Amino acid sequence: MAKPRKYAGPLQKGKRSAYVPGTRKRTKAKLPKKTPLSNKQKTQVRQIIKGRKEIKFGTFFEYDNLGTTAAPNFNQVITPRVFPFINAPVADAAGFTILQTGYNLNAVSTAMNTSVAGSVNPIGGYHMLKGDTSTTRDGDYMRLQSHRVNLRINMLKNAKSTLQVENQYPLKFQIYLVRPKQLPSGYAASLSAGIFTGPQNQIVGIADIDASVFQLSNLFKINRDQWHLDKMKTFILQNPSSPGATDAEATTYVGPRYATSRSCSFWLHKPKKELRFTNTTSASGLSNEPENLNLTSYIIVVATRIGDNGDNDTANSYADRWTLATNGVSKFVDM
Repeated sequence: MAKPRKYAGPLQKGKRSAYVPGTRKRTKAKLPKKTPLSNKQKTQVRQIIKGRKEIKFGTFFEYDNLGTTAAPNFNQVITPRVFPFINAPVADAAGFTILQTGYNLNAVSTAMNTSVAGSVNPIGGYHMLKGDTSTTRDGDYMRLQSHRVNLRINMLKNAKSTLQVENQYPLKFQIYLVRPKQLPSGYAASLSAGIFTGPQNQIVGIADIDASVFQLSNLFKINRDQWHLDKMKTFILQNPSSPGATDAEATTYVGPRYATSRSCSFWLHKPKKELRFTNTTSASGLSNEPENLNLTSYIIVVATRIGDNGDNDTANSYADRWTLATNGVSKFVDM
C-alpha cells in the first residue's frame, strides 16, 4: 500500500510530497572553518613586511688617503697623540687616539681636546637629513638596524737617527669600545680625568694618569662606574724593519717579527627604542641627529712599547709611530 502524502496539493516532479512554502526551515550555508597561522607562517609574514621597508644608510666620516677631500672624506689618516705623564719625562712612551661617534664633538670630547689637542676625532654615523634618497630619511622616526666601525692600523718606520734597541720592540695595542653611563645630576663621565681606575681603585684620566708603561698596559682598567665597556681587543704589531745609520743598527733587535698592520671592526650599541629626528632638511649638524636618545660611543686606541721600562730618559719610545684609518656603515629602517 502506498504511503499517504503528508500535504495535499500537486506533487513536485520526482518528489513524494508536495512543497508548501514557509513550512521548511531555511539553514545558512556553512563556511569553511578558519585555521590560525602556524608559527612558521607568522615568521614568513613578518619577513615579508620587514623586507618591504626601505633601508637607509647613515653617513660616516672616512679618514684615509683617498685622494679626495669631498665630504665626508678627509683624505688623511689619523695620527696618534701621546700620554702626557706616562714614563715622564719621556714624551712619547705611550700613544693613543680616540674616535667619537656623532657629527660634532660633544662637551666630553671638547674637554679632552683642551687637555691634549687633536686627541678626539668625530666619525659621524647617525647624522641624517630629511629627503627621498638612500642616505636621507622619509619621516621623523627611524629604527637603527646595525652600526659598525672599521679600523686599520698601519705601523710606520722609525727614523734612522733614532734606532735604539728599545725603539724596535713590538707595540701592544689595546682598543676599548665604551659608552658613557647616565649619571646622577651634577656628575658626568670624563675622558681626560675619569676613564681609568688604577690598582688602588684611584680614578684617573688620559690627561692626568701618572704611571709606567707596564702599569698602563696591565693594571689600569676602564672605570665601570662611569662607562659601559662594550668590547675590548688586544693585539701586537711592530714597526717595519728599517736600515739604521750603520749596518749594525739594523740588526740590534733580536726576536720574533710581528705584523705591521691590522684591520678590525666593532659593532656598536643598538638601542631597541625608535629614534626621533627633527623635522628639517637643513644641514645644521646636531639638529639632524636623534633627539630622544644619546647614541655616543667612543673607540679608544692605546699603544705601549713592549719591553720599554722607561729607565732611559734620554731615549724616546716612539709609541706614536703608527696611523689609523677608519670608515663605517650604519643602517636604518623608516618607521
